[in-house]
Amino acid sequence: MKTKTLKLLGCALLSGLFAFVSQAQSVSSTPVGYVTQTINAGTGTGRVLTAFALPLYSPAVSGSVSSIASNVITSDGASFGDLAQAATPYSLKVVSGTLAGKYFPITANSATTVTVTGDLTGLAANDSYEVVEVDTLSSLFGSPSDGVIYGGAKDDADLIWVLSSTGTWSKYYHTGTSWVRDARGNPVSDNLAIQPDSGILIQRINANASEFVITGTVPSTQSVIGLNSVGLSVWANTFPVDITLSETNIQNANEFTANDIVYSLSATGTWDKYFHDGTNWRKQARGNPISDDSVISSGSAVLISKASTATTDSAVSTSLPYSL
Repeated sequence: MKTKTLKLLGCALLSGLFAFVSQAQSVSSTPVGYVTQTINAGTGTGRVLTAFALPLYSPAVSGSVSSIASNVITSDGASFGDLAQAATPYSLKVVSGTLAGKYFPITANSATTVTVTGDLTGLAANDSYEVVEVDTLSSLFGSPSDGVIYGGAKDDADLIWVLSSTGTWSKYYHTGTSWVRDARGNPVSDNLAIQPDSGILIQRINANASEFVITGTVPSTQSVIGLNSVGLSVWANTFPVDITLSETNIQNANEFTANDIVYSLSATGTWDKYFHDGTNWRKQARGNPISDDSVISSGSAVLISKASTATTDSAVSTSLPYSL
């Protein structure tokens, strides 16, 4: 699997553990390791949500930008292989300069160029980048036989909810044969890309939880995650440590107002609501208690609901919450 996901069901001693191991790749001096992710159990008759994100990533090669023309980035001296196959997608992550921390999906490439989607304004010659492996539904979660997810009929299978850049949800599940989208014709979706900075929701009805290990490299730059201009967005904690709501820096995104709401999934499976009053985060509850220190767990995600349409591009820039 692309993230080297390992089936380790029932390994309670590994839950929440992060281990640094020796760095085997030449792409980065930062350590690699593993984290244990959990998909929450359902009740057997009702579904329970898990807000899921990837706290590690998988850089393949690194280099520096030579020039940019429209959405084509040239890196003189590079020797890129095929980076645009649907089953094995890649993204370019900028690791220095104005756009440090941003991912750009790769749609085509030559030996020394990559074509990406996204706004490259601010990218400059000599900025450093990494070409990063991107998981798909198939490479990340596998099939039911791998022991991570439950499949079969839609009523019994795990449901994976993915929010698009237009703010609409799509639902996926594994039939026992392949991943499909819950839509007319159930189109096969094994190769649906799950970008390293994305968050998804998982709904499980089966009364068993799953624990599995994901290996990868520790992020060494800030996180920059774009927000939809209206409606819902998903912000993911892509670091291998818990951070507080204040540390996310969501409150400083362009045109984020006191009317915008952050939804964080509680331990009981309900959504807690938070807003920022200009000084502090507060929980929508009796007394609106200050909630700056509310924890966003590693490998989880929150929903952000915009009350009004933003007029400019918006993103959340989250500082690296540790030292390497």
